[in-house]
Amino acid sequence: MVKLLDIRLERDELHSKLGGGLPENSITLIEGPDGGGKSVLSQRFAYALLEHGHSVTYISTEMNTVDFVKQMASLEYNIISYMLDEKLLFIPMFPFFGYVEFDENFMNKLIKDSYIYKNDIIVFDTFSYLIVKDATRKTNIELVDFFKRLLGMGKTLIITINKDMISEELFKILKSISDVYLHVELRERYGVLVNFIDVIRFKMAGDTIDKQVPFRVEPGVGISIEITA
Repeated sequence: MVKLLDIRLERDELHSKLGGGLPENSITLIEGPDGGGKSVLSQRFAYALLEHGHSVTYISTEMNTVDFVKQMASLEYNIISYMLDEKLLFIPMFPFFGYVEFDENFMNKLIKDSYIYKNDIIVFDTFSYLIVKDATRKTNIELVDFFKRLLGMGKTLIITINKDMISEELFKILKSISDVYLHVELRERYGVLVNFIDVIRFKMAGDTIDKQVPFRVEPGVGISIEITA
């Protein structure tokens, strides 16, 4: 029987909307356009998993360490103690101050650095920016093998992507190997912009899944499920 990883937080009902938790030793793919809520959803998952005793490696292509800490604090996802206790390893693609040109060898370095993979959960946010759109079939196969090796080590993966930033072939591959596939985007409802999670696939769910979950992002609160939407 598949074990579910508890993502329960008292402040929201996301866990109940998504069947009670994420399957352990699986791939969760969060896909959507920029600004749709991919990162905040992966941050919500990461924080809940830390709260329930798991260790997390969070790899970010969009934030440096200071930005990440501030972002999490603004959502009342307090992660300083987890970082100090090495339960949370944050790896920015950019240095501590400012931004630099993309390092083409970053993905290769990432794959070879075993220290990164000592934790239970590995979050790639946003994975689209770690690869190039014209990646070869060989590169795609190597990436899939890389993910399968991590699953073989008992890891649970959360991957966020913007499908417009990668090849159609790789997008199809990532969809096919994912156990959970969530599409996230902003939509207008009654003149108000609301984030929506569309549950495209959810294998091994522990309970009923809501196929569509509207939510808002509130400073000091985090994710708030939009019941009336």
